[in-house]
Amino acid sequence: MEDLIAKARERDDECFAVLLEGLRMYVSLGREIDLLEAMRDFEREVRPAVEGTPTAADLHRLYNRTEESTAGTPDRT
Repeated sequence: MEDLIAKARERDDECFAVLLEGLRMYVSLGREIDLLEAMRDFEREVRPAVEGTPTAADLHRLYNRTEESTAGTPDRT
């Protein structure tokens, strides 16, 4: 596509070059919209699996508790 645009400009056919630039932008935008839709579909599929899982902060608190906080508690049986 770049070659066609450059050749059109070499021939001083600016209208055709602008038309090709617009076509390139239209195709690029279409790809971006397709990617956005795919990302939204992925989010809808993954959301139920991720909801309710602990956050990174929750996991950090859970796994990095000090031994002192659990050492002094009596066992209840």
